Amino acid sequence: MNNKAISNIDGQLAYLRPKSTEWEPLTEKSFLLLNPPSEINNTTLTEDDKKKLAQAKQQISEILLKSLQLPNLSFFAGSGTSLAEVKGPSMWDLWRKSMWQDPDSTETNESAKKLKTEAKLVMDKVKYTEVEKPNIEHFLSQCDAYLLFNTDQGVDTYLNKVKQIILHECSSFINQQGCDISAYESLLQKMARRRVRDPRLKVFTTNYDMCFETAASNLGMMIVDGFSYTRKRRFDGRFFNYDVVKRESDNHEFVEGVIHLYKLHGSVSWERNNGEIIESKLPEPHNAVLICTSSDLI
Repeated sequence: MNNKAISNIDGQLAYLRPKSTEWEPLTEKSFLLLNPPSEINNTTLTEDDKKKLAQAKQQISEILLKSLQLPNLSFFAGSGTSLAEVKGPSMWDLWRKSMWQDPDSTETNESAKKLKTEAKLVMDKVKYTEVEKPNIEHFLSQCDAYLLFNTDQGVDTYLNKVKQIILHECSSFINQQGCDISAYESLLQKMARRRVRDPRLKVFTTNYDMCFETAASNLGMMIVDGFSYTRKRRFDGRFFNYDVVKRESDNHEFVEGVIHLYKLHGSVSWERNNGEIIESKLPEPHNAVLICTSSDLI
């Protein structure tokens, strides 16, 4: 399904048809955003509008159903999948928690966005200048690049403080009241229900959190994530070539519902240890495997 795209427009859902330049709305609000009414105060859909919206919903439903029959099926989950009912942090939340003096302030003026003194000093040292639209991953990447050529205890210490905040914020929300990962469970249930002779469903995510692992565990599904099946789980890409079968007499059958999970930016459960990447419930910030992108690569 790589020729289809689904996008979030101001919190509303829409999709782009192959070879088209016009987004198709999937909610009433997105319809009004993409098709502004001629009357300024008109915020309701006409009967024709409702028919167009229903048609768009039917089309995307058919596309998704057909995609389940494709032999090779992959799904990509970006940061937005951990928001809303899941109640995970956004990239902006991580910036506030890490860099602001008062991250929980509800004020919207500039004084409320005042940086911690230590944060400002480190930003100046590593020459991080994205002040209008700051990105915590870009900041961490800049710090890592700086430390490759400089020995600076101040930058290193603050870098680990920020990583500790990210590890906490991206793991603690799952156990908090109100966190609802049923959307993850529903997605895995539907997309992993495939013919066992087809290649396994591949899920790619840039998120550090454990939502997919938790949802799969709740469903009793198995995940192939590149880690060994030993007590001390070690990462090795060859494990993506392994599979799970059940043996009945002389016949070997693939177990249903097994998925491949690729965490492109690392995870809150990954830690570097003696040249290896191992699974850890509480990784130390200086050993945590958080792979941050650079703005130069985007």
